[in-house]
Amino acid sequence: MADAVATQTLQDGEKMVVQKFTNVSDGTGESAVVKVDVSALASNARGQACTGVVIEKIWWQCIGMKVQILWNATTNVFCIELGENQSGNHDYTAFGGLQIILEVVKRRCSFTTVVTAQILIQLLCQCGKIMAKRPDKMPKRNKKNFRPTKSGAGMTKAGVKSYRRKNPGSKLKTAVTGKVKQGSKDAKRRKSYCARSAGQMKKFPKAAKDPNSRLRQARKRWKC
Repeated sequence: MADAVATQTLQDGEKMVVQKFTNVSDGTGESAVVKVDVSALASNARGQACTGVVIEKIWWQCIGMKVQILWNATTNVFCIELGENQSGNHDYTAFGGLQIILEVVKRRCSFTTVVTAQILIQLLCQCGKIMAKRPDKMPKRNKKNFRPTKSGAGMTKAGVKSYRRKNPGSKLKTAVTGKVKQGSKDAKRRKSYCARSAGQMKKFPKAAKDPNSRLRQARKRWKC
């Protein structure tokens, strides 16, 4: 009799995948078996494939064995061990999840089970998905799609519509230029843009010093 294993995908969405793993073992166990295969996960609405995962949460119960979770690579990289005859609910979202930076790692998860008797493992794993990046398709750079620098730079309404047609799933919107209610979505958008563009001011000091640069004019239009 071999191990009776099962994998159930409960959710495979835009940014998250939740899978349940069960193993009823006769003592044989598993060794470095791929459980979360990113190549089999769904692409997002923009057609971008999943290239890796970050482990955000684990709900688990081990009876008669322990489980080692590994990052799949040429030489597998240890991630975490779930103890024998224990159960738990681990939440790693406070620090961005369990992840590995090494480029050689494929960001797939493998399990190794170390068994001592007739055992059972039940494990529910929530992973954040890392999607492949691809260059955005930009609309034609003309007066219809882009404002002149003296008018605040950035895209016009027509430009935003063209961009969203070319990039399905994009949520790009025009600048927030009017009065906003504190705590509203527009207020949060303005705060977010101003914070990002403040970083650009540090990165591009020449543009930051020029009051007529596109960067300065855009921040003026957003009322930063």
